[in-house]
Amino acid sequence: YGKVSNKVELKLKSAYKNYLENTSNKYSKTKSFFIRDHPISLNEYYVPIGIGCQKIRLDDPSFYNCIKDSIHLVITGLGGSGKSVLMRHLFLNCIRDRNYVPIYIELRDVKAGENLEKLSYNVLSQFGFDLSEKYFESAMECGHFAFLFDGFDEVEHSLRNELIESIKSITNKYKKCPIIISSRPEEVFYGLNEYNIFSVLPLNLEKATTLVDRLPYDIEIKDKFIKKL
Repeated sequence: YGKVSNKVELKLKSAYKNYLENTSNKYSKTKSFFIRDHPISLNEYYVPIGIGCQKIRLDDPSFYNCIKDSIHLVITGLGGSGKSVLMRHLFLNCIRDRNYVPIYIELRDVKAGENLEKLSYNVLSQFGFDLSEKYFESAMECGHFAFLFDGFDEVEHSLRNELIESIKSITNKYKKCPIIISSRPEEVFYGLNEYNIFSVLPLNLEKATTLVDRLPYDIEIKDKFIKKL
């Protein structure tokens, strides 16, 4: 729980259990680009997608190695490249590491005039994290939380400048909190000076074969598809 007062630590410990269970249940199952009709366990089909930023290459991204060089980063990639699945993987990985309390926000749900700090607190409350805003702010100042903001490119264009300012605000105010953003490539990210900008790398043959093999399709169809890779 890091360096927080005993009073804050006790409140965080009592609040964490419900939040951990509820968010794990929600984000461990998902639909995907390939499986759209029902949610299935992420572990059933997840194949690590590599990401790179200049000389940094992460073939099997984990929450820890993503924030090793900088605790602020953007993961960019085209539609269907696996960004949201990777973000959920990083969220669950962060929970297992137990160094931060992760907060996952789908940015397409952000409304005009909505503050990311307030929205983050609402998400915590929604999933059973019974903590007053006072203790939430104290814990953020100590770097207790990690923010995963998924799908900047899905936000209405009229709201994007306001959202970027909100991201800058929370970045500057809570400098110890890791922040990971996912999006299709956008020029606006180059103005976020504290952020490393990673790009999703193409799947190699081995990973593509593994992904196809894990999909819930007919074996003969999968074999034919794999042979054509």
